[in-house]
Amino acid sequence: MEVAVKFLEVRADGYFLSMLAVGAYPTIDKLNDREIWILNRAGRSAKHTQILLMDLVSGASSWEPGNWTDRETTITHVHLLSNWKSIKSGDVIDIQYILGERKTIRLSEQVAPQKPYMIKDEGAFK
Repeated sequence: MEVAVKFLEVRADGYFLSMLAVGAYPTIDKLNDREIWILNRAGRSAKHTQILLMDLVSGASSWEPGNWTDRETTITHVHLLSNWKSIKSGDVIDIQYILGERKTIRLSEQVAPQKPYMIKDEGAFK
């Protein structure tokens, strides 16, 4: 199993999240029996891409998209599972673009600041 770490900027109208994604994707031929057993014991498969997504502000994390309580993080997680290999560390994940509500992906807030915006922090918005 190959592992990659990617830092992501999740954007939507009035919404910003700094996320860390750890992706483990199948290379079953490179795993030894012990590694396969550890993955299986944890309920993970060495045959399917696995994404551990973490909110860098709150520290909340999950392997499962359905465990998130907000729409934006759930959509982000599903998008990562479907597009892991084409996403690069530092990419902007634009929720409205994914949903077809925008024709272009937003620029990073680093180069095109837009305020006001909400920062998700442990279930509350600041």
